[in-house]
Amino acid sequence: MIARVLAFVFAALFSAQGIAFAQEGQAWIFRGARMDEIPAPGVRPCRALWEGETVNTRLLRSRDDKLVLIASWHTWDHTGYPIPGTLRVDGGETVSVTGYSIGPLVMVKVEDDQLLQALREARLLQWSWPWGEFSTEISGLGVAFDALGPCPG
Repeated sequence: MIARVLAFVFAALFSAQGIAFAQEGQAWIFRGARMDEIPAPGVRPCRALWEGETVNTRLLRSRDDKLVLIASWHTWDHTGYPIPGTLRVDGGETVSVTGYSIGPLVMVKVEDDQLLQALREARLLQWSWPWGEFSTEISGLGVAFDALGPCPG
């Protein structure tokens, strides 16, 4: 409950700038339905972005209230087919995932409660895709996810 209240406060305080701070020097960037849309004050954002050094992490909330975790990078272009991969959270167990790609985005719907809990507290995400391995340090994923509403449409 407290995490949801804090997430709402973060979203309300920083939605005009589209930012909620997570750790020194880095922040989740919140956006509306369009990538360039900064949510209006009082409107819940529907997507969040964490910019990493070799892979970006994006978050969406599905209509059925699930986390859609997105790995992305500007040079990727793997549109059109499911992609087998793996994800490790904080050096833990390797989890097999299937990503669905559109251009530079590889989307994974998180339906496993244990994986979701690990992601909420994550400090390190390690992805493996057929074209390489990528990792990013991260924080505040749970708070960022709690701040999101589903995207319209």
